[in-house]
Amino acid sequence: MNNKKDGRFMNLLKKVEGKGFYIILSLCVIAIGVSGYVLFFTNTIDSDDFDLGEIDSGTVFLPDDEPDGDEPVIWQPQDTEPDNPDDPVSADDGDEPDQPVSDDQTDKPASAMAKAVAPTAGEVIKPFSGDKLVYDQTMCDWRTHNGTDFSCTQGDTVFCIRDGKVLDVYEDGLMGYTVTVEHDGGIISSYSGLSSATAVKKGDTVKMGAAVGTAGGTAIAESSQPYHVHVSVQKDGKYIDVMSLF
Repeated sequence: MNNKKDGRFMNLLKKVEGKGFYIILSLCVIAIGVSGYVLFFTNTIDSDDFDLGEIDSGTVFLPDDEPDGDEPVIWQPQDTEPDNPDDPVSADDGDEPDQPVSDDQTDKPASAMAKAVAPTAGEVIKPFSGDKLVYDQTMCDWRTHNGTDFSCTQGDTVFCIRDGKVLDVYEDGLMGYTVTVEHDGGIISSYSGLSSATAVKKGDTVKMGAAVGTAGGTAIAESSQPYHVHVSVQKDGKYIDVMSLF
C-alpha cells in the first residue's frame, strides 16, 4: 500500500514541476493587486487632520505669467483705504501758502528794489577801518583807511552804488582819477583809481548800477596793493563803511 501511495505522489510532482513557474507568477500578480486595492481604499487622507492656519495676504504669489516689459513686476499688497475717504488729503500739509506779491514789487525792476549795488564784481581786498589804524604797505606807515578797496582788472566797469548826481570829476595826486556822486540822505560816494576816460561829467544824473568809469589803477597811494578801485562814502560829512549801505 505504501508503495502505491508513494508512486502516485511522485507522478503528481512530475506533473506540477513543469507548471510551477507559471503558478508562482500568477500568485505574485494576485498579491500585488490585493496590496494596491488595500492601499488605495483604506489609506485616504482627511484634510481636517492638517491645520494650515490663516493665509497671510502679504505672502500671496502671482501666477507664473510675466507682464510685458523688461523688468519684472513685484506684487505688493494694496494700501488700505483711509478711515474717512470723504476727508480731502493734501500733499502739502504743513506748508505755508505762498505770500502774495504787491503791485509795487512787481512793477519795479530788481535793481530798483535793492538798496545799493557793488561798484565792481570783485571781492573786498581791504575793508573800511573807521577810527582804527591799519598798516599801509605803500606809504609804510600806520593810518586809517577811510574807504573800501574792491578787486578788479584793468578796464573793468565801475558802477554807481545808488541813484545820484555827479558832483565832480577830477584827478587827485594820490588817489588818481576820481568821480564823486551825491545821493539822497546826505550821502556822497567817491570812486578813485579810475582811468582818465570817465563815463560821466560834472552835473550828470546817474542811476544806480550805471557806469561812472573804468578801472585804471591810477591811485599811486595804494599802488603796492593788488589791482582795485577805492570807494569811500561820507554821510553828513563823516566817513562811513560803504558795506553798510548794501
